[in-house]
Amino acid sequence: SFLPIQDIMNELDVSFCAPFSLQELAGKYHVSPGCLSAHFRRTVGISPMQYVTQSRMQRARLLLLNSELSINEIAVQCGYPDVSNFVRRFRLQFQQTPLQFRQKHQGRQL
Repeated sequence: SFLPIQDIMNELDVSFCAPFSLQELAGKYHVSPGCLSAHFRRTVGISPMQYVTQSRMQRARLLLLNSELSINEIAVQCGYPDVSNFVRRFRLQFQQTPLQFRQKHQGRQL
């Protein structure tokens, strides 16, 4: 493998809450976005954006359960400046809104 996928995953693990740019990421490794995306998908099984979204959603779940932060604050901390986009993504992933998730699982630690 000519691309250090583990390094790329480590970088995404650290920066998943920052705005995501496939173009910038590919530029760092001197390949086209399409090439990076295809290679990442072949190795990891999902696209870089799906990987980032999964990381953001896991962090959101932890914050919903283990903090008193508002849904707005959690959205921003998880890389979604637009709360409605965050709620839509969360619902797609977990079949419930962040508020429903928090109410249902309040008091449980993940």
